[in-house]
Amino acid sequence: MRGAATTVLPLLTVLLLLAAPVAAQDPVQILAFDNYDRTVAPGDVSTFNWSIRNTDVIPYNILVSVQAPDGFTVQVSNATITDLQPNRASAITVTVTAPPTVAAATTAEIDLVLTVQDGTATVFIVNAGATIQIPSTFAEKKVLDLIENPLPAPLDNEWGVFLLDVLIWLGVALGLHG
Repeated sequence: MRGAATTVLPLLTVLLLLAAPVAAQDPVQILAFDNYDRTVAPGDVSTFNWSIRNTDVIPYNILVSVQAPDGFTVQVSNATITDLQPNRASAITVTVTAPPTVAAATTAEIDLVLTVQDGTATVFIVNAGATIQIPSTFAEKKVLDLIENPLPAPLDNEWGVFLLDVLIWLGVALGLHG
């Protein structure tokens, strides 16, 4: 009996391994070769690059869409890739422009969505992303942190805000003293 168990057990293990599902490879891969976490100033432009590779045996059409938070503008090169052949790649460039002003530190998640189609039928969706941060040092300065700076150039910046803050507090102090 013991001899039969030692013969059947390895055979059963091999049969189970053959019957187990094989992990399928994605039909399209996103190849990342860029820095996808950037710190920028308001109004700065950042460019992100990806390469899309068809790993399947049939050609695919790929639709590229990008979502970004309000205030950020996005441009995509190669937003429609037609007939991407097997074992071929195509480059995608996403250009993001930060808003010209921010009220506070801002973090923007840029979402890249690839819809892989066989003809017109969607067979796969791939996501990638990037992050843009605008530090609080670039936040728009307000007088007493409440109102926009009403001064014209050259005092329409943080120095004008500082000057107005000092003048207002000096007026309050004089009013309380007198």
